[in-house]
Amino acid sequence: MQKEATETAPTIEAQLDAVAGWVDFVVEFLVAYGFQLFGALVFLVIGLKVASLISRRIGRALEAKNVDVTLARFIGN
Repeated sequence: MQKEATETAPTIEAQLDAVAGWVDFVVEFLVAYGFQLFGALVFLVIGLKVASLISRRIGRALEAKNVDVTLARFIGN
């Protein structure tokens, strides 16, 4: 029993060191690139909203000009 407990201790310490290394890596990555990732996500969301707004307006304008509904939606998309 004694021998078994001492053999597992270094592996647990090694695993804890590996986890600590990964945590340090993730924290360092987020500090270095966090604002850039956040800015890119904000830019993506705003771009998708603007594209959706433009698409809806084009679709409505074409439908108001009596263009076929299917064609108006296709052009809007």
